[in-house]
Amino acid sequence: AVVSTQSTGEVHKLYGHGYEVYQCVASHNGSLIASSCKASKQKYAAVLLWETEKWNKVAELVHHNLTVTRMKFSPDDRYLLTVSRDRDWVVWDVPSRSLLTVSPPKSHARIIWDCAWLADLSFVTVARDKKLR
Repeated sequence: AVVSTQSTGEVHKLYGHGYEVYQCVASHNGSLIASSCKASKQKYAAVLLWETEKWNKVAELVHHNLTVTRMKFSPDDRYLLTVSRDRDWVVWDVPSRSLLTVSPPKSHARIIWDCAWLADLSFVTVARDKKLR
């Protein structure tokens, strides 16, 4: 549900995930929302992109096989970094809605819990394997 600080109650509802929403994040300029849901199959692990002007779904980003645990837009909003229970991280090109790069095999041995962008557009991921990469 989308709730406004200017009114009481919901303003919009966004439908599209197969299961309960696990995570959502807004772009820095506020024009996009990315959302993910709990997933045990690739078809449910897609990240959905929503534009905030009319609240339409504008993309379905498919790569992960399990729940996407965290998503972060880059400081300039050109990229979206997603990390997952499947131990993969992915960088998406936001303007083209396409996969830009994916983690090398075994970049983490356990579930990736979080990620963060740095000022120079590099990023870090942290996982249950007790590693920051």
